[in-house]
Amino acid sequence: MSGVREEHRGHKCLRRRASSGSLTVELVVLTPVIALFLLVALGFGRYSLAREQLWGVPVQRLMLLL
Repeated sequence: MSGVREEHRGHKCLRRRASSGSLTVELVVLTPVIALFLLVALGFGRYSLAREQLWGVPVQRLMLLL
């Protein structure tokens, strides 16, 4: 029985499935998803900062004229 482990406790026989490799699969699948999320968040932050810098100068000049 591949992947099944038996434990004997008293009269009961418990079977547990071995989770061989499931953590590795989860890490392989989730790592690119998390990296993509971080890169998108970084991109939105840079976009917001650039937009603020772009529109900040005309607003400051407008405030000087008033």
